[in-house]
Amino acid sequence: MMSIYSMVSALAMSGFYFIYGFVVDWVGLAEARLIFAVILLGAGVLLKAGELLGPLKDVLKLKHINLVSSE
Repeated sequence: MMSIYSMVSALAMSGFYFIYGFVVDWVGLAEARLIFAVILLGAGVLLKAGELLGPLKDVLKLKHINLVSSE
């Protein structure tokens, strides 16, 4: 039986590849790779900035890792 995490992950990946396929058809493979690399880099920078500046600090904290390291 699949967990809810696996199902959400599969839906997210299918959505990504659905959009990616249309972008590849629209602009070509090389340009689509560049576009998605820049978008994902920007998303990563925004998430890291949100974590460092405070608004996402508690949201992105991995509680299960903190529990293991504090024992």
